[in-house]
Amino acid sequence: MGYVPDPALNALRVYRKELKPSQDRSTIAVIENWPRKGLTEWNGPSKIVFKGAIARAEKLGYKVEPFWMREFKSHRKASDALYSRGVKGLILESLPQGLGHLCLQWERFCTVSYSYDFVLPRFHRLAFDDFGHMIDLRRKLAQRGYKRPGFVLNKRNERASRYCSLAANVFWESRHKLVRKPIPILMVSDTKEIAQDLVTWFRTFRPDVIVGHNSAIFHVLLDQGIRIPEEVAFVSREVLETETSLTGFKANHRNIGAVAINLLHAMIARGEYGIPEVPQTILISNDWNEGTTAPQRNDHRC
Repeated sequence: MGYVPDPALNALRVYRKELKPSQDRSTIAVIENWPRKGLTEWNGPSKIVFKGAIARAEKLGYKVEPFWMREFKSHRKASDALYSRGVKGLILESLPQGLGHLCLQWERFCTVSYSYDFVLPRFHRLAFDDFGHMIDLRRKLAQRGYKRPGFVLNKRNERASRYCSLAANVFWESRHKLVRKPIPILMVSDTKEIAQDLVTWFRTFRPDVIVGHNSAIFHVLLDQGIRIPEEVAFVSREVLETETSLTGFKANHRNIGAVAINLLHAMIARGEYGIPEVPQTILISNDWNEGTTAPQRNDHRC
């Protein structure tokens, strides 16, 4: 009939919904497929993402609930359970193995993921800008006078993020003249079992700053009697909200949850159910947290 949507009316509708959310709330489920139930309760980053999603969903009239896949004997039964509970949107959590897939009846739901873990099918994805963050990190370390950074990276995380951090390191080192050969990157699987390897690596190569994938590396170093920042500085690539004393990038997990809800809200309004023809990736920036574990070096010259 020649109808053309009016952007101003759509904006008004969204504004009114935020002012007075509907009491008949649709459900958005956070899909967990880990062996242990309650990922949004015992995993620090997942807990913050979940809180961010809930806060934003309440303003838009949705409720958010965790959904543990392993309670069901098949993916079809899980799909039926989700549909019967009135779930319209899905947020896919990370997978324990790092890369994999699920076989839900996707045509029933609007779906987003917030990691690179899901190989097939491909959905709209939210992810941290790991490549950009590593370039920014190398620049900050150089500006602070650190010349021998040592990196401790998680094998699973690097594989799931398509080795963006490693690629950024290679790019940085190819563009800058290094005084000495770069310190070999220490790739780890389980933080709890790396104490001896970490200490041996540190004593062998003597970095002036250690960059860890999260604060677990920091605590292992302290437990082994290594003084920070007196003996070596430390930077975390994932500073949580409660870790204000650590220097590094403050991971915006709460923002990941909020943006996921915004994206699902728009998809539900447009009726974009199922697997998208052209999946999009939204990169989320992290903020720098000054902390106290990587101060400016006295011998730095601008």
